[in-house]
Amino acid sequence: MPYFDYDVSTTSLVHLAILAYVIGFLCRNQIALRTTVLTGTSFYMAYYYLIDSGPMWDAMVGSALIATANLIGLTSLIYSRMPLGMGDHQRSIFEALGALEPGVFRALMKIARHETSDGADTLTREGATPDSLCFVMSGRPRIAKGPDSF
Repeated sequence: MPYFDYDVSTTSLVHLAILAYVIGFLCRNQIALRTTVLTGTSFYMAYYYLIDSGPMWDAMVGSALIATANLIGLTSLIYSRMPLGMGDHQRSIFEALGALEPGVFRALMKIARHETSDGADTLTREGATPDSLCFVMSGRPRIAKGPDSF
């Protein structure tokens, strides 16, 4: 009689689930983390269904809720990284900033104000704390600091 008496197939599902969770939590990339945890959750759900004592419905429902929350977060994360919904004007600003994720940029653009100037507007004054961030998209701004102007 073997020392360990267990069903290899269901026990393997638990081992695969744990392995997926460990690999996922070692990932720095959020998409890889969520994908591997989702895989681990799928293995757990299969185990809960196939276990010898019969399906563990409560555990399966709980895992399904966790998987659903993970899928919603994963979908949101993927969407936030896609440069969707940007016109040519916004795309040029986005490309100039470089380091922002598209979702963060879209959030900034929702609160941004777009203005056109005839060139006579003062954006800020020396020594003053600006109350906004300005991007000059075309034209040549005149910058004066003390007696110097360029």
